[in-house]
Amino acid sequence: MITGIIGIYEPNEDNVVTVKNEFFTNLNKEIVKSGSGRQLILMGDMNGRIGRKNGDTVVGNFGEDMVNDSGERLIELCTQTSLKI
Repeated sequence: MITGIIGIYEPNEDNVVTVKNEFFTNLNKEIVKSGSGRQLILMGDMNGRIGRKNGDTVVGNFGEDMVNDSGERLIELCTQTSLKI
């Protein structure tokens, strides 16, 4: 059972760090509001390249070889909030 869907448009790689930090702070607050034991889907344009990692609990092995700043931030957020990509 899905308890929430959040649609997002993440700032692109060219945005200043403060814009990215604000975005991820606000997104984290929304995720935390959904509570624990939830089934949550994040949908949208994350502008992140997350790479691939065999055996990883967040990323998995179906991504690209490349990782960028937005991807690293997304991985960190998912790790902290128990989400999977």
